[in-house]
Amino acid sequence: MHVWELFAKADPEIVFYAYTLVRPVFSEYGEQNIAEQAKILRSIKSHIKEYCKKISDSDIDYSCEEHTIFVLAMKESSYRESYKTIFGCHVIDDEEAKQALKKDLTIWNDVGETRLEHYGIDFVSVEELAGYTIAQQSVDDMGIEVCCACILQELFESGFTEEARKEHFEELKEMLDESMNNLDEGEYISAEDLFDELEDELLSEESEDEREYWKLEKEFKKKVLKIERRYAEKINDENHQLFIDAVKQEYGNRFLC
Repeated sequence: MHVWELFAKADPEIVFYAYTLVRPVFSEYGEQNIAEQAKILRSIKSHIKEYCKKISDSDIDYSCEEHTIFVLAMKESSYRESYKTIFGCHVIDDEEAKQALKKDLTIWNDVGETRLEHYGIDFVSVEELAGYTIAQQSVDDMGIEVCCACILQELFESGFTEEARKEHFEELKEMLDESMNNLDEGEYISAEDLFDELEDELLSEESEDEREYWKLEKEFKKKVLKIERRYAEKINDENHQLFIDAVKQEYGNRFLC
């Protein structure tokens, strides 16, 4: 099934509800009040309705290479949030998959005979996206509306319009160019140093009790770091295998039958 067909079959109302459930719309640290959040949800609902029609009615760009979208329900790799399920939306190039299918393949790491790359969709045009295939297992496991919601979550990651996504892409490109220039000039700050600097700045505005609380929590995190890393490695390996199995099943049914 092509993505345009998926969206043609979807109920935009249910897609909206699924969209708000598969990934939190608002951060628990967000500053919006209930009225502001309601307005944002109404705007998101409008965008979802617009894009359901836009994708289903799209003038497909057949000049692009063929790709398949996999929507997968995976385990959260954070030890503290192990009860959560996360939804991933990953794109595979069909020709690359065909070449790699009979080999010992890997997707997320270098352990394997060949590495199969996966891609995002947040900077893909609607015309190209509409011509992608949606993995049948994803539709069977998740349902049409949840698959649509996950695709839109990824598409809207950088903005609700193509203009906003293009602007975000240019901003990222400028940031990358600036970072590369800084490296060439010998200017470098590690992520750890940056976080420590931001933490010191934030703590300077906290009360004595709050500073003591965050100090103790930081010490606790250091003590359990090895446990959390072992757990994350285990879950990431399981999620990786889930992705590989889904790829082999989808393309095995398509190319090897």
